[in-house]
Amino acid sequence: MIETIFYILFLSQILLFSVYFPNKIYQRMRYVITHYPCNQYPKLYPQPIENYHRFHGNYRLANWLIAAAGLVILTLSIVFNNKGEFIEPQVLVWLFFMVQFMPVMVIELSEFSQFKMMRTVDRSSVRSATLSPRNLASFIAPKWLYVALITLLIAILYGFYLEDFTISIEGSAVFAAGILLSVNAFFSGLIYWNLYGKKLNPHQTEADRQKVITVAIKSLVFISISASIFLMVTLSIKEYQLHSLAPLAMTIYLQVIALFSLGNSIGSIKVDELNFDLYKKGSLL
Repeated sequence: MIETIFYILFLSQILLFSVYFPNKIYQRMRYVITHYPCNQYPKLYPQPIENYHRFHGNYRLANWLIAAAGLVILTLSIVFNNKGEFIEPQVLVWLFFMVQFMPVMVIELSEFSQFKMMRTVDRSSVRSATLSPRNLASFIAPKWLYVALITLLIAILYGFYLEDFTISIEGSAVFAAGILLSVNAFFSGLIYWNLYGKKLNPHQTEADRQKVITVAIKSLVFISISASIFLMVTLSIKEYQLHSLAPLAMTIYLQVIALFSLGNSIGSIKVDELNFDLYKKGSLL
């Protein structure tokens, strides 16, 4: 029964992260290139338009290939499991998740290059940063920051509780606390960079940037909360010898990450609500 649920969740991971979200992202990219053509919005395309068409096609193809590979892996897992050779499924779904995330990383990296070329090609409408100070509470309700902090502390204390508050370098509690604190330190750095770092898109309006920052900060805070909960679940599975539940916990956790990252971004930032006027030819806003 548990294995059947795992297969269903793994299939959900394949469809969610290699079909549904990639298709949404592809549609957004095509919407921009269709509704804001290069002859009217030249500042949006520092490269030849053919490069964008090729990039979009390769992105879609890569995700379809990953989805197909996932279905093959799922089928093989079922076959091997039926023979009693089911091996570390939680490791399998994690590694596959990393592969699924690669096209998204390619998009993120390509945006850095895109914005750099925008800044180099045309500086006529480059916007300066707002002079009004940014406050973290303006982008996310303080209660969620408290929830993230409290959940983090509870997770760390829970780990030490399971080991009778014995502090040992070789113990799971110290290792888990180190990982959790490192992850949250990294998230804090990303939040600080979003708030006070250099604006990447030179033509982006302040209102649009506020939307992007809000989505980024909320995603990081919610993922932080999820990581703390996942740690407690993982420690409980290990403590109470519930190893059969580990694959389920991993697949659920990965899909929560997908929902809080890509899902939140796609649902909160509507392409047709962004201001593209600054990309028009001769715009000096």
